[in-house]
Amino acid sequence: MEIYNEVRITGKYGAMREDGPLRDVFWLIGLQVGVLLLASAVTQRALHFVNFMFLGVDYLQYFDAARAFLEGKTPYHIGGFVTPPPSALLQIPLVSLGFDVAKYVILGVNIVALPLALGVFTWVWLGRGDKERWAYVGGILLFSFPVFFLLNRGNMDGLVLLLLSLFFLFLLLSQEGWAGVLLALAVGLKLYPALLFLPLLIFRRYRAVGSALVVLGVFVLLAPGAWRDYLMGRLWERGAVFTTRENVSIMSTLFFLGRLVNRMAALGGIRVDVAPVAKDVVAPVVYLLALGLNVWADVLQRHASSSRIGERLLPYFSFMVVIPPLTFAYELVLLLPLVPWLVHVWHREVNLWARVALWCTLIGVAFSQFQVVGWVSLVGRWTPYFLGGWGAFLTLLGVTGWKWFTLEPGGISKG
Repeated sequence: MEIYNEVRITGKYGAMREDGPLRDVFWLIGLQVGVLLLASAVTQRALHFVNFMFLGVDYLQYFDAARAFLEGKTPYHIGGFVTPPPSALLQIPLVSLGFDVAKYVILGVNIVALPLALGVFTWVWLGRGDKERWAYVGGILLFSFPVFFLLNRGNMDGLVLLLLSLFFLFLLLSQEGWAGVLLALAVGLKLYPALLFLPLLIFRRYRAVGSALVVLGVFVLLAPGAWRDYLMGRLWERGAVFTTRENVSIMSTLFFLGRLVNRMAALGGIRVDVAPVAKDVVAPVVYLLALGLNVWADVLQRHASSSRIGERLLPYFSFMVVIPPLTFAYELVLLLPLVPWLVHVWHREVNLWARVALWCTLIGVAFSQFQVVGWVSLVGRWTPYFLGGWGAFLTLLGVTGWKWFTLEPGGISKG
C-alpha cells in the first residue's frame, strides 16, 4: 500500500506539470504526417502507409505454428515462425475459427491492447490528467507508423506491450510475484523482454525474477521439444538474416551510416566500403558498450526506492527494439511508454547534460514513429527506412546519457 500511494502521489505531481514532452512528440509526428500529405497533393503522387501484402501476413505464421502443435509436429517447420513456443500455443483456441476469422481477432486484440498499455504507462507516470493529455496520447497512437505496421501484420507486440505495462504496475505496487508472472508471459510471446532480468537482479527484485523463472519453467515443460528447436535452431538462424527494408536494428542503422560515409568519401575521390564493418563490428560494440553503461549506472544506484526503480527500468525498452540484426519496425511500439516517462522526469532535471540527453530521447522517440513507408512511396527511394532505426538509436543514446548524467553520489536515496 505504501508504494501504491507513492505511485499515486508521483502521478498527481506529474499531472500538475506541463506536458511539454508529450505535446512535442505529438506535434513532431503530426507535422511530418501533414507535410507528407501536402507533398502528395503537390507532387500528385499516391501515398500508402504500409507495404501491401495481406492483412495478418505475420499472424499466418503463428496460426500455422499452432496448427502444427495440434498435429503433433514442431512449429519450427514453419519458415517464418521465429518466436518462442508459447506464442503458438496461445493461438490454439483460434485454430478452429480458421485464419480468416482469427486474424481479425488478433487485430482486435492489438487495437485494444495498444491504447490500454499506453494508458497504463501514462497513469503510472503522470496520473489521470485531463482530456487534453489523453488527446495527445491518442493522437500519437493514431499517427504512429509502427502502430499501423503492427495492426497490418498481426504480430504479438501489442499484447507484449500490455503485459509489460501491467508488469510495471504490479512491480511498483510491490506485487512482485504477479509482476514476474506477467514478465514471463511477455517473454513467452517475444524473447526480448528477458532483458529486464538484468535490472531486476541489480535492484534485488528476486521474487519477481523467481516467479518469472517458475512460469517459464512450466512453459518449457509444456513443450520441451519445441523449446529445443527454438533455442538450438531458429533463434540462431534468425541472427543470420539481415535486410535494410523495414529493419530498425542497430546493425541496420549503422549499415546506413556506413553507406553514407562511403558516399561522402567518394565525393573526395576515395573508394571505401565501411558499411559491412559498421554493421558487423561497430554496431555490436556500440550496443554492448551502451548496455554496459546502463547496467553499471544501475549498479551504482542499486539502492533506489521502488518508484525510482521504475524510472531506471523503462530505458531498457530502447535496448529491446534494436536487436537482433533484423528487427521489424512494429517493435518500435515499445518506445511509446518513454513519452509519459519523459514528462515524468523532464522538469526534475536541472543538469544541462541530462536535459540534452532527454531532448535526444524525445527526438529519437518521435523519429521512431515517423511514417517511413509513406515517405518511401513519395520519394521513390528506400532511404527513409533509415528514419525509424535512427530514432531508436537516438533514443538508446539519450537514455544512456540520462542515466549517467543523473548519477547521485552514494546512490539514490531509499526515501
